[in-house]
Amino acid sequence: MIARAVGHFGSCAEYLHNTVTHLEGMGIRDNYLWRLQQLVSDEIKVLHPKPGD
Repeated sequence: MIARAVGHFGSCAEYLHNTVTHLEGMGIRDNYLWRLQQLVSDEIKVLHPKPGD
């Protein structure tokens, strides 16, 4: 659902990515959020394959 959800201010995937990267920038690494980020990224690649993939 995160890979597909979009609201007025952008997608949930963008929000998740911004959250994990900003936390990382503050020295906070949450492996569960990074795993979720990877799963969402993988799902987006399935939903929107690049030509030639």
